[in-house]
Amino acid sequence: MSGICFNCSQPTMVKNQLKCNGCQHILHYSCVGLTEGEFNKMLPMNKPKWKCPTCKSKKESPLSKQQHEHGATPTNTTKRQTDSLIPDVPSSMVNLDTKAFIEFFERRFCSLREEWKKDISEILKPVQSDIKLISERLENWESRLDILEAKVSGINDLYSENEALKKDLNKMQKSFDTLDQNSRQCNLEIQNIPETSGEDLVGLVCNIGSLIGVSVPVESIRSVHRTAPGAQRDRPRNIVLQLTTRRLRDNLLAAARTRRELTTEQLSLPPPVRRFYINEHLTLTNKILFSKARELMKTKDYKHVWVRNANVMMRKTDTSKIIKIRSEEDLAKVI
Repeated sequence: MSGICFNCSQPTMVKNQLKCNGCQHILHYSCVGLTEGEFNKMLPMNKPKWKCPTCKSKKESPLSKQQHEHGATPTNTTKRQTDSLIPDVPSSMVNLDTKAFIEFFERRFCSLREEWKKDISEILKPVQSDIKLISERLENWESRLDILEAKVSGINDLYSENEALKKDLNKMQKSFDTLDQNSRQCNLEIQNIPETSGEDLVGLVCNIGSLIGVSVPVESIRSVHRTAPGAQRDRPRNIVLQLTTRRLRDNLLAAARTRRELTTEQLSLPPPVRRFYINEHLTLTNKILFSKARELMKTKDYKHVWVRNANVMMRKTDTSKIIKIRSEEDLAKVI
């Protein structure tokens, strides 16, 4: 309930007022010398007991009189009379009732302890039942293990069969990767072109063809799209271009390799200026293999690593023999 501050005569609100338990006056907490932090720290149980400095000083006047009657010296009497005119500074600015505070938490802890005991007891009931069930199952498993131990002599045959299956699976995976790569023979992958809202990728491909000197008719574009978002969110998604003929793809790729410095500025795209790249559209397996070959190039001091017709190539010097990398086993053989 709001009111009028007795000290400054300004309106008060419940969230910023205190009511004296003695004179029943309503006051702003700031008008009695409390900061906002001290006011917020006051416990709800202590606010009804709060007294203003005036009422506190009145409460202590009889005490001063009693001390005087029991032989206080004039100096001490004068000092006490002077002190009685000054509002007594409370030991705690938030009037913390320590005893009530401790009793409240003791009661709360006792209540919580009893609740926890009941909850734990209820929780343990199904646990005990589960333990009994697990014990029975363990006995059953032990008997089954005895049977399996009797058949362990045939495990070598299973191991050999497993190894044969692994080899077959690897062959199937390689065959699948080969078929997947062959299906991309007419594809190109364009990297580092900034994404824009409502972009015309077909027109962009035609502009790239004009830039590198290769005509790309619209009817020769089977499809063009951005790839799905990858782990590197700070880079634009790659553009996958599928053409109708492999010859046109090879012409674009050869022209792009001749023009090494291709930038977005040459395509009249907005800044910042970026270099973009046109490469063969590799499968994920071949991309990983190419990445590992580039790392090996640095450690083995090779000069060249490149991709030709979806095959990873390595060369130590300009005159040394070209090494064809088909798998990670081939990488392990590089010296």
